[in-house]
Amino acid sequence: MDVRAGSPTRSSNYGLACMQCVKAKCRCVPRSSGGSSCERCFRLRKDCQPSNSARRRNAQKEKDSDARIAHLEGKIDTLLSVVQSAAGASGSSIDLHRLLNGGSMPLSMTGSSGVSTNSTSAIPDISQGPTPPTESFPTAPPSPALSDITPFEAEASFNFFRARMLPCFPFISLAPDVTVWQVRQHRPFLFQAIITVTTLSTQKKFARAEELKRLIFTSALLDVQSSFDLLVGILTYVAWSTDAFLGRADLLSRLMMLAISLVYDLRLFKPPPPDVQLLVTLTQGFSDDSRLANEETLHSFMDQQRAVLACFVLSSNISSHFGRIDALRWTPQMEEALRVIEKNKPYPTDEGFVFEVRLHLLMQRAAHIREQHDADRARTSTTTAGPVPGFLYLKALRGQLQEFRDALSPELQQQGK
Repeated sequence: MDVRAGSPTRSSNYGLACMQCVKAKCRCVPRSSGGSSCERCFRLRKDCQPSNSARRRNAQKEKDSDARIAHLEGKIDTLLSVVQSAAGASGSSIDLHRLLNGGSMPLSMTGSSGVSTNSTSAIPDISQGPTPPTESFPTAPPSPALSDITPFEAEASFNFFRARMLPCFPFISLAPDVTVWQVRQHRPFLFQAIITVTTLSTQKKFARAEELKRLIFTSALLDVQSSFDLLVGILTYVAWSTDAFLGRADLLSRLMMLAISLVYDLRLFKPPPPDVQLLVTLTQGFSDDSRLANEETLHSFMDQQRAVLACFVLSSNISSHFGRIDALRWTPQMEEALRVIEKNKPYPTDEGFVFEVRLHLLMQRAAHIREQHDADRARTSTTTAGPVPGFLYLKALRGQLQEFRDALSPELQQQGK
């Protein structure tokens, strides 16, 4: 080969072997008499062609990598310049200046944009974010996903939820005089769930849903908290969540099981206190102070029982549609709570809520009869006497369904048409 030189006993330099020797993985020895063929190709009468140098290929790759790294470094320098200029213009991020200029980074740090590092310590703080010039939110668990919402947007979302969404499943009592600021102060989990399910932007809705689920799992599993606010927040998200349409029904089932565990942890299955039972029976004859105290007790009790009944309805839905969990077991205390709500009806939507609960209870009984009927048919070899009891039960359930329909008010019947 004309590119080779050396003695006949000396192989070619690294990277200069011919194609035939490279394929055969043998030494490539140039001919002593010169020529374009090596000893092996000349002996075997093969075409001796020089191979591409691996060293040259690697050198080219290194050049390309260096060019890409330089291009990325230029982009990073540009982004840092933009961020520094923006932070300098706002004058509200001293920590950001210190971080960009080579300062030390805290162990747990969250910027104003809501992007946080991996930390299991505490919920990120949004107090450093932009605040409205005239009014601000009351104290609540901070959330980076809600730092960009304005008071006007929060009030509009809350009013939309109360007027358009809550009447479809009225398990929360939100009187007309209740404001969004009161809900955020006293029910922060409920407030964030309402904002999440009423968000129209897909990108913001996904970010707020992820943040809400992170707060729920952190509070319930890591901090081991059990509160009524956490329960109604979970139920609100499960009732109006779109996770089932995105192929994440397993997440809804886990949230539903968490809500059921909170019902037991909060002991919401306990019978109503005697003063509530007395107030249901005697609605007049109290003094002003005692009447207000008893009404507050009744209001709190009915809110709790609405949450328990909503837990039954949602678990029944998930059980019948996805088959991942069993519905919450119906108890005599739940029947008594439903009777109390049906008798008092402090809100116009209570009638529809009671009907929805009884409809799901009827559906659960029908499903239980069907499962029992299938089990009986599998155990017995005869099919003549098996279906008869199930048919009689279903006939009785149809009669109860017709009674429910006849008991509805004309206004509710008109809404269902």
